[in-house]
Amino acid sequence: MVRRAPIVFVIPGPRSTLTGGFLYDKRITEALRDLGHRVNIIELPSGFPEPRASNIAAAEALIRPISEAKAIIVDGLALAALGTFLKELSGRLPVVPLVHHRLALETGLDQETRDRLGAQELAILRTAPDILCSSPATARDLEALGLQADFHVVTPGTDPAPVMLADKSKAETVNLLSVGSVIPRKGYDLLIAALENLPDLPWHLRIVGGQKHAPDTVAALNNQISAAGLESRVELVGEISPDNLHQEYARADCFVLPSRYEGYGMAFTEAVAHGLPVIGTTAGAIPDTVPRSAGVLVAPDDQPALTRTLHQVITDPNLRDTLRQGALETRSTFPTWQDQAKLLAGIIYGDQHDRV
Repeated sequence: MVRRAPIVFVIPGPRSTLTGGFLYDKRITEALRDLGHRVNIIELPSGFPEPRASNIAAAEALIRPISEAKAIIVDGLALAALGTFLKELSGRLPVVPLVHHRLALETGLDQETRDRLGAQELAILRTAPDILCSSPATARDLEALGLQADFHVVTPGTDPAPVMLADKSKAETVNLLSVGSVIPRKGYDLLIAALENLPDLPWHLRIVGGQKHAPDTVAALNNQISAAGLESRVELVGEISPDNLHQEYARADCFVLPSRYEGYGMAFTEAVAHGLPVIGTTAGAIPDTVPRSAGVLVAPDDQPALTRTLHQVITDPNLRDTLRQGALETRSTFPTWQDQAKLLAGIIYGDQHDRV
């Protein structure tokens, strides 16, 4: 067998980081290795997309010695800071940006930061002949910018989940679950404001997700919960292991996450895979991820609509059961991580029509 050049993944921090982008990188590289492909992983110092100058220099020193690669796949968080270096590197090795969502679409950035990161990211994307995207929505977004690259979509895989046989539609208290880092983009402030308007309904909310990425947002959310008198009904669980996360999905009656934008939204597919009714928004890739049969989507930042939808789902067990059945029917259509690793390998090595 001909020895193939390896795929190199450049990851902007520790692979163990429990956010969607890092989980994507970790799972797709593991699946590629399980299939027998050579995969070299470079974990960069922390701080991206705006690292210290010393961390940029350290990152470049880690990447520069690469002498052989079929493709150097660079996670989008690192593109802006390493743009000039990556342009130089692409003169001798194939650099392939992996974009989960554009940096400028992150909620909570001031306008100067948004403009600067957006311009730096766009500059390197304009030089890339091929771009990987983790959703069709992200590919459409980049195509709308007039980029001339070939776009290749490799969505995340989804793990099979056990079927919840218990009838949750008759639960006295509706257990709501949110999964995602506590950052402005996830819309937890909207969720608490909406639930504050439903004090007499039987609900309980658990928010599972890292709290170190935006400390000011965490503090503001805690203050909002306290001011609304919801301390006994809302739990900020923090970051937990994947095994414990499965247990969270299993005990929940409904998944809710009013994101202001999602490049894909792995938590949504995980919820559907566990047979949960979903309440989300129409932002970004969510409508591509959550079918109408499994969830109710409202416009982002539309708190009144979110309140009405929560009221409807909490008070109508028949609706929850219908959405649950829709989720159970949909989950069989989700690709596995091995499926997606095969797709990516085919793109990189040219084993199928869509190739780099």
